[in-house]
Amino acid sequence: MFERSGESPRRTKLILSTFLESYQGPLHTLAGGSEPTRIKEITLAAHSLKGLLLDVGATHAAERAAHIERLLKSGDYESAAASCEDLTAETSHVASLVERVVRHFPTIG
Repeated sequence: MFERSGESPRRTKLILSTFLESYQGPLHTLAGGSEPTRIKEITLAAHSLKGLLLDVGATHAAERAAHIERLLKSGDYESAAASCEDLTAETSHVASLVERVVRHFPTIG
């Protein structure tokens, strides 16, 4: 994350806040299951979530999202659905940590 923010407190807070504002949509889409008619939408959600997680330095969770993306592209919808449950839990944990950091971040004017 600090590579992108240049260790700027303002930029760091922006990256963290952007994650908090953006992660729920893709996560909700992933949690909706892997119905064949929604595979394109779910794959895009996994890809988007992967980028958001990388932005905040949650590389393990981002790797899970990339794995789901690969499973969906290969047609292994059952494994993808099972992996989505794990990713949902891990992303929720990351979000909780990010929320705590942002809450205690100094106000930047």
